[in-house]
Amino acid sequence: MAGAIFGREIIVSVRDAILGVLTLGPTYGHQILFELETRLPHRASINPGQVYSTIARLAASSHIRPAGIAPDKLPRYELTAIGRDAAQKWLAGEDVPVVRSWDDLMDVVLLSCSLPGSDPSRLFERLRSHDRVETDAGEISKVGVAQTLTKRAEEIHHAAVSSWLTDVEASIHSGGFPAHGLRENRPGRGRRPSAGARPSD
Repeated sequence: MAGAIFGREIIVSVRDAILGVLTLGPTYGHQILFELETRLPHRASINPGQVYSTIARLAASSHIRPAGIAPDKLPRYELTAIGRDAAQKWLAGEDVPVVRSWDDLMDVVLLSCSLPGSDPSRLFERLRSHDRVETDAGEISKVGVAQTLTKRAEEIHHAAVSSWLTDVEASIHSGGFPAHGLRENRPGRGRRPSAGARPSD
């Protein structure tokens, strides 16, 4: 787990996630939170405070800008050229978010795969590369049992990561992991999304 505030989980990079969601088009803060909750089902809950404070920082840094008012009177946001460039870089695997746990890995992979037009192949390649453990037999013979077992655990972890990414790629290629745009049916503010929420065309 990447961390928790008041019992709600923090996704690997709220900044990157928000930029990713906004590649789908202008929307407002609660919709962004809703999209993250539905696209990252492994997270029991996502910290709303983190999302809204990050939106404010992204606006201050000129990554996003106001995009009018939604029908329910909420302010909408859209990507600026700077924000779109940052989103495209991480989705294309040029700037890989920091991944410290399985939850972090799932954040990056599941979100990127859920966005129409995204090709995660380069991102997956970079994730495999960043996770790779180089083993030197000569070095292992000089260290204690604990260090050797730690190194072995890292090797097993890398193999598991690579295997899971291969499964995800197979699901994408078979059409079993369809990407989708912003969802049409949204819960009221403060409620979790229902399982039957329908994506827009």
